[in-house]
Amino acid sequence: MDEEELLQVDRARGLLAPGWIGPDQAAAVAAALPELPERVVPWLRELAAAGDWSRFGPLVLTAQWLRPPGLAPVLRGVLEQGGPHGGVATREDLVSALGELGDPEAVPTLVRFFEETWPGEQPYHSTSAKALEALGFIGTPKALAALREIATDASRPDPLRWEAAVQAGIEEELGFDEDEMLGVP
Repeated sequence: MDEEELLQVDRARGLLAPGWIGPDQAAAVAAALPELPERVVPWLRELAAAGDWSRFGPLVLTAQWLRPPGLAPVLRGVLEQGGPHGGVATREDLVSALGELGDPEAVPTLVRFFEETWPGEQPYHSTSAKALEALGFIGTPKALAALREIATDASRPDPLRWEAAVQAGIEEELGFDEDEMLGVP
């Protein structure tokens, strides 16, 4: 990435208000930088390769609302490499974005992410539940099969089994009781 491109990335970052980046902010940045929707995916790819997470984070959180072609493969690649490492975007943010994008090719990545995260999240499973939610948003037969497998695996924690069943729309079919599955007295 050349100096001019880094300046454009930094200009985009400078246009963002601190905190959560929503669709209105993303649209405003895209309006101020008309080249952004076309250039953001190559920039993200280069920033990730360079490990420049401080620039990657705000840019990816903006790009998820712009939905440029080619964004999902970049997100999958970063997750598969264990990133991002620091900065404002978290792995959970990338998982959510993949679900929102409805990327069917993300199913194996999301299942691996789920498998890696849930065992270390006892007793709360917020990050791994995001992967289940993303699979539900994707909703392809492959995503629904993965959710069914998780929901029917008695070795998994009941709250995660419940979430997988809800995301697949099979909680009644499986005879799950919400209070029982979530441990509500």
